[in-house]
Amino acid sequence: MAVNGVITQDKLKDILYQRQIINDVLIASQSYGSLMNPAIIKRVAVNGTKVSLSTMDAVTIATDLKEFEAASVQSPDYGSVDVDLYADEMRIAFSDEALMNPTIADPMALAKANAAVGFAYKLDYKIGTALNLTPTAGTTWDYDAASFLDAVADAVGKLAPYRLTGIACGATAYGQIMSSVNSSAFRVSGMTVQNGINILPGYNVPIIMSTVLDSIDSDSIYFVSNEAPGAYLFEGQYKARVYDDPDTRSTVLQANVWNAVKSNIRQTSSSTNKGVVETTIG
Repeated sequence: MAVNGVITQDKLKDILYQRQIINDVLIASQSYGSLMNPAIIKRVAVNGTKVSLSTMDAVTIATDLKEFEAASVQSPDYGSVDVDLYADEMRIAFSDEALMNPTIADPMALAKANAAVGFAYKLDYKIGTALNLTPTAGTTWDYDAASFLDAVADAVGKLAPYRLTGIACGATAYGQIMSSVNSSAFRVSGMTVQNGINILPGYNVPIIMSTVLDSIDSDSIYFVSNEAPGAYLFEGQYKARVYDDPDTRSTVLQANVWNAVKSNIRQTSSSTNKGVVETTIG
């Protein structure tokens, strides 16, 4: 069903029309949400509001076995992590005047764009908070005295055996990284840009900037492995309802989207997140 600027109360009450609006908002939000990148977060679609995530310890690998030498049988421990999904709510109100004047400049496009930005920001904040919850501590990076690659190498060692897949930071830290790799004495050659994102050569991983990380921890850089993974995004179901609000003389489309972000799935011996290394800028 096409979604255009001509809106009526009857059309808003149509279930297919409501679903199309919500789908458009969720799809559009992905272009605004920086941390929803698969290099940073592993996304899983689920039904219901409760999830039990199965986990397993690392499998032991025996090496260099001599002739007739047997490896000891070791069964990995199994477990589960229980996750509750909670609702994020979006409300889009259409005034009686907007519904009476279908010639008004596409109010639906404006409403969807605003809802997408707001939803993406809130979800980015959840992901950023999860990355910052219990990360493994990296060695402080003094950007005046050392190459950014030194900090990367330190984090890669702490993430092993999982591979580094993405780097996340706030705008402040991002500026310092870009200054170091592009113009300082520690300049890194071979930097490329793909889809507007800087790719670190050698490691071939994206450096992703999100302003929400400035409000969480502006002087930190998060090195992430989605193989561990560093964090899961559980995407649940959604429900829409339309009702009249006489106080504001408007018709309201309310949408609830259930989701959850969970980190620290696989832990180090110190109970920190094996999939995230937080490096402070000194």
